[in-house]
Amino acid sequence: MNADGVRRRDLLAYGALGLPLAFAALPLYVHVPRLYAELGLPLATVGAVLLAARIVDALTDPLIGWALDRRPGRRAWVAAALPLLGFGMIGLLAPPDGAGALWLFVLLVLVSLGYSVASIAHNAWGAEVAPTSALRTRFVASREGFALAGVMLAAALPAVLAAEGGEAAGLARLAQVFLPLLLVFGLWTLCACAAARNGGAGPASGARRAGIGLARARLRPAAGGVRGQWHCRGHSLGDGAVLRRRRARRHHLRRRLPGAVFRCGGSQPATVGPRLAADRQAARVARRHGAGGGGVRLGGDDRAG
Repeated sequence: MNADGVRRRDLLAYGALGLPLAFAALPLYVHVPRLYAELGLPLATVGAVLLAARIVDALTDPLIGWALDRRPGRRAWVAAALPLLGFGMIGLLAPPDGAGALWLFVLLVLVSLGYSVASIAHNAWGAEVAPTSALRTRFVASREGFALAGVMLAAALPAVLAAEGGEAAGLARLAQVFLPLLLVFGLWTLCACAAARNGGAGPASGARRAGIGLARARLRPAAGGVRGQWHCRGHSLGDGAVLRRRRARRHHLRRRLPGAVFRCGGSQPATVGPRLAADRQAARVARRHGAGGGGVRLGGDDRAG
């Protein structure tokens, strides 16, 4: 355990999954287009298929994030996504004879789906596994270090594996290397990494609950039994739908102003004098509370003017 109170094995276990995820990303953008072009697909068709797959990916990623926020358990999401990613990569990098645009599109969508679920859940896991920003930075640094190693392996291995048999054979062997890498490093993360401290419910859920609790604490009934008035940060609020109107219902006030008592914005009650002065006071109150909160208390009834 280091000075920050984090075990090194937790740091390494969390970052380990970054290696196969980065390893899988590079062939998708560098080697797959050239491979399928050599198999006989026109470059325009390959480009159109890649664009269509990216559009599907752009639509599914927000849905994946939405589902992850509402279904806790980052470990379970990663475990469900890794088989899809592993077997999809094998089918994509070692296609059968006669594989065409449909095969490329379906495999790209499956691999992108598995990669997106695993990477989004893995990134969220790192944000939740440590209580402070300094500790979260250490977990992210571990993940990025493994990712750098994965990119270097994915860049170097195809040329080494293609020494005999050409580029297509080298990519097929690359898929065979990827599967054990994914199995070893994926199991390392799934079995040895610490669980999320909030149960994997997501930081947004905790912030939402804290905000609701704070709002409930600040909104409390006004003291003295005044009905219909609530206090928020020291300012009294009446019926907002009425108080925000710029014109008071003067015909209603004229019948009730003699001897009435106004209580506006938490000020002390003040007796209203003659009808004319009260009418002018009512107009000023209406203008003032047309732009903001406040309450009007008439006689013994607590009603908004």
